[in-house]
Amino acid sequence: MEHSLSAICSTIAFNGEKEQTYENVYFDTSDFLSYMNHHRGKYPRKKYRVRTYCNAAGESSYWEEKIKLSGGRSKKIRVPMEGSDFEISQELKPAMEVRYVRKQYWHEESGSRVTVDYELNFNLPDQRDSSIFFNNLVIIEVKKERAAVIAPERIFKQFNLRAESMSKYCLGVVLLREEVKKNNFRPLIKMIEKWNS
Repeated sequence: MEHSLSAICSTIAFNGEKEQTYENVYFDTSDFLSYMNHHRGKYPRKKYRVRTYCNAAGESSYWEEKIKLSGGRSKKIRVPMEGSDFEISQELKPAMEVRYVRKQYWHEESGSRVTVDYELNFNLPDQRDSSIFFNNLVIIEVKKERAAVIAPERIFKQFNLRAESMSKYCLGVVLLREEVKKNNFRPLIKMIEKWNS
């Protein structure tokens, strides 16, 4: 599939690197309000994280608030951590660490970006011995402005891939947090476990 994507998209490189490592630390309240709002399908809902980009040129970190609106719309607030007096709310605590490698493609005709994430590793910040690594799981996302089906999505259909709504944060919580409600995510978890077996 990578060959098919490369045939119609250009690879996005950062400082000459086509692969970039992302380290996300997600924050939530003590009762996991952010996670539960996603589990209930509530809008609008927010996710909070510190995202660190790791590459040969060094690391850069940003505080991000991602707001999911109804109708599939979303917006993001982004603040650089370095040299900023920004303070994280005391109501929010580190809840999940997610590390992965990302490749990105640009589809010029539609003005769309395709991200391919793999080598996903999930850790609990408060339980250092809790970790899950997915060697065979790949998450592909198409970031586009309009709803029409574009060429990269037609490629996915050729490989019998179907779209699923998911969140890396929620996936990690479901897999590693025993205390949370997870009924609505069980079909997705079974599917991912099957792919990774």
